[in-house]
Amino acid sequence: MIEIRALTKRYEDALVLKDIDIKINDGELVLLVGESGSGKSTLLSIISLLQKPTSGAVIINGVHISKLPDIHASRFRSLKIGLVPQSNSLIDDLTLMENLTIPQVPLSHSPKEIEQYSLKALKRAHILHKKESLAKELSGGEKQRGAIARALVNDAKILLFDEPTASLDSQNNEKFIALLRELKDLKKTIIIATHDSRLIEMDFVDKILHIKSGEIDE
Repeated sequence: MIEIRALTKRYEDALVLKDIDIKINDGELVLLVGESGSGKSTLLSIISLLQKPTSGAVIINGVHISKLPDIHASRFRSLKIGLVPQSNSLIDDLTLMENLTIPQVPLSHSPKEIEQYSLKALKRAHILHKKESLAKELSGGEKQRGAIARALVNDAKILLFDEPTASLDSQNNEKFIALLRELKDLKKTIIIATHDSRLIEMDFVDKILHIKSGEIDE
């Protein structure tokens, strides 16, 4: 379970998130819906341990992750959380296989284990056939599936997506939704920041949380 309690985030004089309270059960698919600048990307960044809240708490399966020291936060993120940012963040001059190696380095896997886990994640994301391609050679949809494979490579139970369909055409959007259904069937907990009506209309969404001006809009 993910619990967010009275979470606030402030940048100097700007209040970006205010008193956020959310509970997300294991295996749920939750949409965080709001316009650009509403605070949803900041909230994902805090859940993924890339930022710390100004106040409040994020608790994942009983662990107060917002209080973890940086070194422990990094390991927790590597093991438990897969983030797919809007930009996909693949390294252009590395192959997909090489891109998937990087998240495994902190976990001290053997070369054989790294290969096994990488191939499994690429297969799960339906991008195995591009494993030796450089990231810069991939189409937009292929880059996204590569980023999803990277998020899956350590078998994270929590997957976070930031505006995943912003640059997808209708065909790749349909492929993404089909992959989301597969991931939900695997009992992954999925949080998607979006304002895309095509995702809002999915029939396997468990919760839709509306965020406006940094607050949950009931």
